[in-house]
Parts: sequence; structure tokens; C-alpha cells
Amino acid sequence: RYRLTPPRWNPQNRLRIVALADFHFCRPWMDEKRVAEIIAAAMAQKPDIIVLLGDYLSTMKLKWDALPVDVWSPLLSVLRAPLGVHAILGNHDYGHYWRQDAVAGKLIDRLEQHDVQLLRNLVTDVGGLQIVGVINTHFHADFLSGHLEMADATGAEIIYGEAADTEFPIRRVTDGERISLGDVTLEF
Repeated sequence: RYRLTPPRWNPQNRLRIVALADFHFCRPWMDEKRVAEIIAAAMAQKPDIIVLLGDYLSTMKLKWDALPVDVWSPLLSVLRAPLGVHAILGNHDYGHYWRQDAVAGKLIDRLEQHDVQLLRNLVTDVGGLQIVGVINTHFHADFLSGHLEMADATGAEIIYGEAADTEFPIRRVTDGERISLGDVTLEF
């Protein structure tokens, strides 16, 4: 558990966020039983909002048996929170080499069928808190994220490491640099 106090956030406001990431649904490591246990633990936290942070699919070569989206997506249907369930896609969710839009399309359809709001290059306002659905952890796959469009729409900074060579404005961070968000500190 972390206590996060963003700038301009009224500390009297309480918001319980459950974040789930990197499922990589496959047997034997992340099978239906394990997923059900994780979801039960998440719901036991009585979240105000749930965010799913991508990488649902297992596209790694070292795996035993990838779970089809039609098998694992119904397990997410029990995720409920007053401010909703919101998701982004991860790099593995675009299939091999991150270029199979049909893979991402099927995944998006299934998530939306289970009342998960997908934030694919989208900003949403949830209880006075803006959630921006872009994250780009793989510079080599930056054509997928839509971060330029989101930065234009929201005024958000695009942050990369100091060695990044881009054709657009960024904030460069150095190894070990820290950015504080209340009680949570991001270290690069």
C-alpha cells in the first residue's frame, strides 16, 4: 500500500485505487485459479477505482500454454468499483512484434464487454481526477502509444531517459533521478 498525494490534491479526499498489471495469462503460472485469487484479493480492498495496466497476453516464447482471451476475460467481469474499471494495453497486447492490431482489437472487444473502459489515447475524468491512458515503456514501440496526441490534448509531459533521441519535445531524466508524487517517488 502506498499513500499518494498528487499536487493540488485535497488531502481530505480519500481514494482507494487498486492497480493490476502484467497478468500474462498462461498456464501453469497465471491460470484461472490464480487469476480468481488475485481478483478476490483486489476486491477485498474495497477499491474506489480499479486500473488495469496492460500486458494481459502472454506472447513470450518461454511459456507453457497461453490462455485464450475468451477464457480469462470473463474472470475480469467481477471487478467492480464505484468509479469504474479502467484499462490500458501493454506492449504484449499487440501480439508478436507489437504489430498485430487484430490481436489488440479482440482484446479491446472482450474488455469492453466486461464493462472495462479502455483508455486508448484517451483522457477521462473520474471523480475530479483526470486519468490519462498512455504509457510508453518501450521506446522502440512508440508508434503504438499515441503519446504525442495525448500530450497535445492534456499538456502532459513526455518523459524519456537522457539518451533518448526524439523528434518531439521531451523531459529528459537521468539514471537515478526522482520525481515525487506525495508519498510515492518514481525513480528512473
